[in-house]
Amino acid sequence: ASKAQVHLSEESIEECKDLMEVLDMLESLSIPSEELDNIETLEQAQMVLLKQLAKTSDRTQWTPESAAGLMKSVLEKDRVSREELCYHFEEASRYVDELHDSAKQQLESNISRFQDLLTKKLEQLKDDACHILVAGETSAGKSTLLNLILGEDLLPYSLLSSTSTICELKHGKQEKIRAFKQGDPTGYVEVPLQGSKDDRMKELSNFVYQKEGRDERTFEYNKVEIFLDFPLLEGGITIVDSPGVGENEQLTEMVKQYLPNAFAFMYIINSANAGGVQPDRLGDLLQALTQERDPDQPPTFDPKSAIFVCNKWDMVPPKEADEVWEDTIKKLKRCWPDLDESQVFKISAKKASRARTQADYITKDFENLLNGLQNLLPVGLHAKVELNYRWLTHLLGRSSFHLQVMLGNLVDKELPVIEQERANLVERLKKLRTAADSAYKKMKQYMQEKVEDAVKDLREYLSSEEIRSWLDEWDEKELPDNDSWTVVDHLTKKTVEERIQQTISTWDQHRDFFSKLRAAMMQQFRTEFNLVEEDIADIEEKMVTVGQQMQMSDASRPGRKVGNSMFYVPEYSTSNLTVGQKIALGAASPFVIPIGLVVGLFALPAAGAMAIRKKAAHKKQLQAYRENKAAYMTQFAKDTLQNFVSDENLHRVVRQQVESTSDYMDRLFGTIPQLIKSDERLINEGYKLWKEQATALKEEHYLPSLITCEKIRGEVDCCYLTTIRQYDIEYDNLLDREMIGCGNFSDVYKAKMNSA
Repeated sequence: ASKAQVHLSEESIEECKDLMEVLDMLESLSIPSEELDNIETLEQAQMVLLKQLAKTSDRTQWTPESAAGLMKSVLEKDRVSREELCYHFEEASRYVDELHDSAKQQLESNISRFQDLLTKKLEQLKDDACHILVAGETSAGKSTLLNLILGEDLLPYSLLSSTSTICELKHGKQEKIRAFKQGDPTGYVEVPLQGSKDDRMKELSNFVYQKEGRDERTFEYNKVEIFLDFPLLEGGITIVDSPGVGENEQLTEMVKQYLPNAFAFMYIINSANAGGVQPDRLGDLLQALTQERDPDQPPTFDPKSAIFVCNKWDMVPPKEADEVWEDTIKKLKRCWPDLDESQVFKISAKKASRARTQADYITKDFENLLNGLQNLLPVGLHAKVELNYRWLTHLLGRSSFHLQVMLGNLVDKELPVIEQERANLVERLKKLRTAADSAYKKMKQYMQEKVEDAVKDLREYLSSEEIRSWLDEWDEKELPDNDSWTVVDHLTKKTVEERIQQTISTWDQHRDFFSKLRAAMMQQFRTEFNLVEEDIADIEEKMVTVGQQMQMSDASRPGRKVGNSMFYVPEYSTSNLTVGQKIALGAASPFVIPIGLVVGLFALPAAGAMAIRKKAAHKKQLQAYRENKAAYMTQFAKDTLQNFVSDENLHRVVRQQVESTSDYMDRLFGTIPQLIKSDERLINEGYKLWKEQATALKEEHYLPSLITCEKIRGEVDCCYLTTIRQYDIEYDNLLDREMIGCGNFSDVYKAKMNSA
């Protein structure tokens, strides 16, 4: 073939399976003969072709330095947003410090520990640390992939060992290892990281890998910090390489501790495994986001800031690739909230590494993954700033509301109309409390009825002849065996539990029962909660207007101009955010744990478990098992299923599926009594003051505080518009701008989009 007839592409090179065919292609490309003489294998020949492709490709070649530059740009934008918001948090701290005690007490009755929270959230905003958590199944190739991304073979990898502790990769001019010992948070061992690549790998292996006894509960080090002078780690980025999920309970707990406050999450799937992604292990991580925590400190992690990497994709048979991909997406969507397919990538880290090191070529799959990583970080960083902004506006909004009502209360007590209006408001709040309790009970009753329906349907399904027949089918070749009955007993129980788990997952998949149940619960919740919410909004609006016979200064009027800003910020009222949104600010939406988490979720009733264990402990049990494994498994599965379909276990499975949604509703409904109590206190507070005291409070405290509060609120809103809010079209991307209109809410331009 002539040179003109050779059309190189990554796909055509991959399809070449004959060494002579590749050598012919290389010869037609005028590759020097001395270079051809050194080629002995097909892989070497393909690398030479990739080198040639890299020279002729017009694709931008990725380097660690170029990736670091993009990351720095993202981190700098985040730093500017955080610094400006920090300034407003400090302003707000000074403002609440100077509030009159009565205003502080009122705010405390509405937002508990608000001053402590101000301090804590300010510390969070000042923290530059940016953790990217890398997790995955055992032997999925995390270390290989990280070496590829970092651009250097630093982390050791072996088929005989996997990461045994948390490894934090941080930036440091002096490269070193700092290993923290178990049970001693202040004690650590520090050694320099130097010498050849092999020397560095060997040194690291001593601290991060445990080749034997990995099923033991403890490892000598619980965390290892690795300081590296890599551009990608500059600016506060910390890459957290974690132990394999599901290998043992303690290692998995290490990973779960990091996830809630990670800014980005990369989960590695071993595509070479039969069945691909293991939803139960991924779902186990999700529990870290649903476990009980401080309700005022929700996790900053956003599920959208996660990507999933199907590694070892080259080991998936080509004829099965589409089916495996669809199955992987399907499983991920069932156990990860609002997953988008753009969050999932496929790659062979080993092939991509060879292409990069031997041919200086970036494979398309690796390039796609790098683009995904670059888009990943901004999502997590923005979530941190956005949540803190929303909380601050909530705090200032409630304080402003309190002050306005307090000012309205400071009127002449001899006005009978005003007194009657206030009495009416107090009575309405009492009725609202009763109505809220009734709505909550109605909601819980509705949920209980739906749970009972689910339990009934699941019991009928598990008791069907179809399922019982399926539990009778066992292939003896695939059943566990060991000289220790303890081991066999454990493995057989696990095998049966996994089959029951699969059965329940199939039931939910076919019925779509739980997703429909959660949707119905949320719809019922919105109906009941919105009725209460509307009453609260109406009452609070009247609380502000009744008896308010004072004029606000220009600084606090609607549509005021704040500082030198180009924006006019409209009055922040209940029409912008509903009361429910305000009291739920910062609350994470309910996460859903996959139904597959049955293993370890249910426990056999005590009597049944004792009977089975006594039987299993019989001296001749191992011999009997080996004589007819299938018969043993059939009987064991029958006994296990019979014990499992108890009311206690089935209710536990169903409630676990609606628990996060139920807790979310409980939390919102739980804020209503506190809000009503706070409003009742606010209404009655003004009656405790004599006229002279009221006048002094108004002129010396309440009115100046309200003016300051409104000023800070306006500045915070401007900060949001200019540095925090994410726009579909960035102002700087508009070319040839021509203003054609302006108003209090926005400016209108005629412009061209910069498509570069």
